[in-house]
Amino acid sequence: VVDAMTGAEQDFRFWLCLYPLVVMLRLFKSFSAQPRLAVVTNTFKHAWDDLLHFAIVFLSVYFCMTVNAVLFFGQDSLDFATIDRALHTTFRAFLGDLNWDDMRQIGLIRAF
Repeated sequence: VVDAMTGAEQDFRFWLCLYPLVVMLRLFKSFSAQPRLAVVTNTFKHAWDDLLHFAIVFLSVYFCMTVNAVLFFGQDSLDFATIDRALHTTFRAFLGDLNWDDMRQIGLIRAF
């Protein structure tokens, strides 16, 4: 019973996370009615191919950097011990939130 409830809650949380995306897409759809706001949707329509290629390249590089972080720092830091933790920590590092003190304890050459 508890497993079923836990699974149902996880499914509910998943669909709850998708709802803001659906609302955002509907908002972009309504932009087409206003000519000035339609510039945004038309830009996305014309740039869709380039954005897709950028996403493929960016995600490939991001995942390779994450795997490298697990290989380099996974033994010494809990933040990089698993792929999912490393994905989160690498994303935070891209945003500028990297814990340099922990990296210095591992070693300056490996951390730089």
